[in-house]
Amino acid sequence: MRRLAAELSKAAAGVALFGAVVWVSFSAGAWLQEQGVPLAYRAAVGAETVMQLGADLREAVVGAGPRSLESDALTLTVARDGPRGPLLTVTEGTQALLIDREGRIAHRWDAHHERVFPDSAVPDAAVTWREPVLMPDGDLVAVHRRRRLLRPIGLLDQHRGLGVARIRPDGTARWATPLRAHHVPARTRDGGILVLWRRPLKAPHPAFSGLDRPVFDEGLARLDPATGAVTRRASFLDLFAGSGLGNLLTHPPAPRDGARSKGELFHSNTVRPVSPRAARHAPFAEAGDLVVSFRNLCAAALLDAGTWKVKTVLRGPWIVQHDVGVTPEGTVAAFDNLAPGGGSRVVRWDPATGRITRTFGDDVLDSPYRGARQYLPGGGTLAVDAWGNTAVAYTADGRVRWRLTHATDGIFLNSTRRVPRAPVARLLDSETPRQEDETS
Repeated sequence: MRRLAAELSKAAAGVALFGAVVWVSFSAGAWLQEQGVPLAYRAAVGAETVMQLGADLREAVVGAGPRSLESDALTLTVARDGPRGPLLTVTEGTQALLIDREGRIAHRWDAHHERVFPDSAVPDAAVTWREPVLMPDGDLVAVHRRRRLLRPIGLLDQHRGLGVARIRPDGTARWATPLRAHHVPARTRDGGILVLWRRPLKAPHPAFSGLDRPVFDEGLARLDPATGAVTRRASFLDLFAGSGLGNLLTHPPAPRDGARSKGELFHSNTVRPVSPRAARHAPFAEAGDLVVSFRNLCAAALLDAGTWKVKTVLRGPWIVQHDVGVTPEGTVAAFDNLAPGGGSRVVRWDPATGRITRTFGDDVLDSPYRGARQYLPGGGTLAVDAWGNTAVAYTADGRVRWRLTHATDGIFLNSTRRVPRAPVARLLDSETPRQEDETS
C-alpha cells in the first residue's frame, strides 16, 4: 500500500513538474517576444501549443422553427423580433461569421494566420481575432493576437498582439502589418483605421519617472486603409503628460477584482469615434473625437479629433469596464464588468448630471473580463457576454429581443455586432441595400 502511495505521489509530482515547465517556458518565451527576441519565443512556442483549443463551426442548418436556426455551436433565439440587420460574429480563431436576419451563416471570412504572416512564430491554432472592422467593400480589418491558452503571470496575460491585416471575403490578405496592436480596431469617418498598441517602456518617461518598472507604454496608431502603413502614432503617456490629468496614472483607482497587472497602467481595450449625431447631443464632445476605454484606470479619455490631445477624462459608474462610447442620444455607454449587484451590465450615464439614465442586463450578464456593447437604432442595446458565450439584444425599455448563444465549452464568444447591409449585400445575396442608422 505504501509502495502504491509512493508511486502515485511520484506520478503527481511528475505531472506538476511538467505543468510548471510548460508554464515557465511559455512565460519566458512570451516575455522575450515582448522584448523583441523572436528566436527565443520561437523556441518556447511549443509550450503554448500544448494547450491548444479548437472550434470547427459548420454551416448552419434549419432548426425546429422558421426563426430558430442553429449550427453546431451557434443558436439564435428570438423573443420578440429578430436582428434587423446582419450580424458579424467572432468566436475564437482567425475566422468571422456573417449571420443574416434569419440566423443563418451567410458567409465566413477564414484567414490562416501563418499564411497572412508567414514570418510569424505562432501557429494558427494559437491565434484569434477579437472584433474585426467591416470595410465598405466587404473586407475585414482584424488584429491578430495570441489566444489565452495558459495563464502565466499577469504581466504576460494581456494583449499579445501579433499584427494587423486586411482580409478579403475569400480569406486572403490585402495587406498585413506586423504592428503589435491589441484588442479592437476602429474605422474613422474619413476611412482611416485606428488601432491600440503597446510596448515595454525601456527608459523612464520624463513626466512619470516615478513609475515602477517594468512598465508598458500604450498608445494609438492610425493605419492607411489601402496599404496598412502607419501614418500616425502617439503614446498615451505623452498625451497624458501634457493634459494636466497625469495624477490619474500616478494615483490610479484600485479595481475591486485586483486584476491590475504590475506594469500595466492603462489596459486600453477600445477606441470609439464620436459620430456627428452623437456630437449634436453631447456638449462635451465634437464629431470625430475619440473615446478610449482604459480598463485599469476604470475610466475613459476623450481625445481631440485633430490633435489627439486629452480633452477630458470620463469616470462613470463602472469598474474595469470595456467598450466606452458616446451614444446618438448624447450619453456615455459602457460595458460595466463589475456591476454593483454582482455580474455585469451595460450602463448609460449622463456626464452633465452624473446620473445613470439606463441599464441593461443587470440580471443576465456576467463577464468579469472582456465584454462589449453596441447602441441599436430605437434606443436598445446589444450586449456581448464573452464569458457567458451569449449576445443579447435589448429593446429601449430593457426587454430581450433576441439572443445568440455559442455552446462550445472553453471557447469565448468574442464579439457580435450589427453591421450595415451595404458592404455585405453581395455576400448576403440580397437586393439593393438600405442606409443604416448610426451606432456607437
